[in-house]
Amino acid sequence: MKRSLNLTVGLALFATFSLKSADAPKPPRAARSVHLGFQAPKATLFYNEMVVEESVNGSYFMAAGWNTGYFGIQQLSSPTNKVVLFSVWDPTKGDVANAVPLEKRVELLHEGEGVRIRRFGGEGTGGQCMAPLAWKIGETNRFLMRAEVQGEKTAYTAWVWRGDKKDWWKLATFRTQTGGQSLTGLYSFIEDFRRDSKSATERRRARFGNGWVQVLSGEWAPLTNARFTASSSEWEAKETIDAGHSGGWFFLATGGKTTTGTLLNSRIELSPVQRTPPKLDLFEARITVDTSEVPDLNEWGRQARELCEKWYPKIVDLLPTDGFKPPTTVNLVFKKDMAGVAAASGNRIEFAARYVRSHTNDVGMVIHELTHVVQSYPPNRVGWLIEGIADYIRLFHFEPEAPRPRIDPNRASYRDAYKTAAIFLDWAQQKHDKELVKKLNTALRERRYRDELFKDYTGKTVDELWKDFTDTLRKKD
Repeated sequence: MKRSLNLTVGLALFATFSLKSADAPKPPRAARSVHLGFQAPKATLFYNEMVVEESVNGSYFMAAGWNTGYFGIQQLSSPTNKVVLFSVWDPTKGDVANAVPLEKRVELLHEGEGVRIRRFGGEGTGGQCMAPLAWKIGETNRFLMRAEVQGEKTAYTAWVWRGDKKDWWKLATFRTQTGGQSLTGLYSFIEDFRRDSKSATERRRARFGNGWVQVLSGEWAPLTNARFTASSSEWEAKETIDAGHSGGWFFLATGGKTTTGTLLNSRIELSPVQRTPPKLDLFEARITVDTSEVPDLNEWGRQARELCEKWYPKIVDLLPTDGFKPPTTVNLVFKKDMAGVAAASGNRIEFAARYVRSHTNDVGMVIHELTHVVQSYPPNRVGWLIEGIADYIRLFHFEPEAPRPRIDPNRASYRDAYKTAAIFLDWAQQKHDKELVKKLNTALRERRYRDELFKDYTGKTVDELWKDFTDTLRKKD
């Protein structure tokens, strides 16, 4: 009887313990996502600044979001593994990227230097641009988003300010179906995407300020009013969130020991002070195409324009000179009776229609001529070097995997220009001075080029370098 009673009591205690265990709340997996929804009119430009004050691995600080995408910075797997991220959604529902019909997918119109472009899924689908960016705690990060309505679609372009280079980095341009919308539904957020339970116990905080939009009329309007909201996933920490304003900035915080000082859905308004719109020194080029003499080349011309839109800013970055600004308009003109291949003069490139029809795959020559537009050198007598630099850009940046022509060391000369000079310049640069082409480019632009500069930069004359170069070719033979 006693044994039976003990067994009954034991079963009851086990049942009670099991019930309590089943009812015990699970610890949150992640810190709650917190947002600022800005009160703003429809716009063509969205400018915002953000200072990250506290961060941990697996954090996304999104500065410039709108109803079709978002743009910000992330800390990935370590404090030194940081990126800038820009994403635009497809106009479809679902989370499987490859299931979206091609005609519904986000289009890539421009790919900046050093970025990675891919499609994404899981939380909607679309196009994504990611690039390394060594942002720092306490530093001001600057973001700019532009929307260009193109019929029933909108093209979105993202720039981020690079403090070390003192320039705006054009990351990418994505185009998607919007029904002709401009920028609407502007917001910022902080997100914990690590979601390993420990991340919920860690704090993230950032300030957002000096936000502006350029409205459809062209005037600038400051962002001084925002609504505080948060996500509602059941696996997030609910109470450790906050938002507000301090020192003329909005702020958001989530996770760790954060305490709430502002109620959800509250309006936060910055104090009225005199504000000055941002001064933006952006390099943008307009590419035009004229195929009126040869309408059968309309499609080829369209592809050439897209190629130029993508590569013109890249070539500008590859051939920089302090204070120099290349043409902001490039005109591509296809000529019915033109002989030869193509020719550039000023900001105009003429293409021989007969050559294009018989060499439809030779898009490298577009890059060569486009480089001449970027060069914009004053008159000089070093044509071999000008053509060599143009083909250097073509061969070693645009077509790095293309076969190289064989150079006969006994008959060739660097004065043969074009590919021969390009290969020679690359060899000299790799062997002696990693900035050789940029230095020669600047000297040509500034009217101070002379052959003696080769010795200044490499320690050898151009003829001595050519002899060394041809000696290496003979050894290979």
